[in-house]
Amino acid sequence: KEYAGVAEDGQSLWYYDDVKTDDNGNEISRERKTTTKYADADYYVTGESSIADFFGGIGTTIKAYGFDGLSDIQIICPTRKGEAGTVSLNALMQGILNPPAVNKFEHKVGETVFRIGDKIMAVRNNYDIEWQDDDGHRGCGIFNGDIGIITEIDKGEQSFTVKFDDGRCALLDYSSFDDIE
Repeated sequence: KEYAGVAEDGQSLWYYDDVKTDDNGNEISRERKTTTKYADADYYVTGESSIADFFGGIGTTIKAYGFDGLSDIQIICPTRKGEAGTVSLNALMQGILNPPAVNKFEHKVGETVFRIGDKIMAVRNNYDIEWQDDDGHRGCGIFNGDIGIITEIDKGEQSFTVKFDDGRCALLDYSSFDDIE
């Protein structure tokens, strides 16, 4: 069933066809409408992707309910490729949660744009990266699955800084963009 957005009261909306018929059951008119009752929805998406519609709905839901897109939302994908893979979904979510702005530095690696304020995840272990936590403790190692936010991109030094969810902060060189998504 096709998601139609969020109603003013925050409820999800779904499409259905309101069909009028004559006494013999012949269709007189058909109008596409929305309902908050999923069971009443009958409009199905066929022949084209519904991923963009789905993520447009997530964007309006985030705004309607006041979610923090960086701390309250986590999307898990089984693959990197395809329209439902991490590459595509990360780009869609970045457009919703962290669009480009004049004051946000960014760095492009292949087709992927990394921007200050992006939520990232390490996808490879690197035992040599040094970090410091909020209490001043130091250590080494960023590991597959570590999640953080890009807080700085320094084009001159070709480096970027990530503040991880557990309080660690690490300065990485541009080659480490290959190790995050």
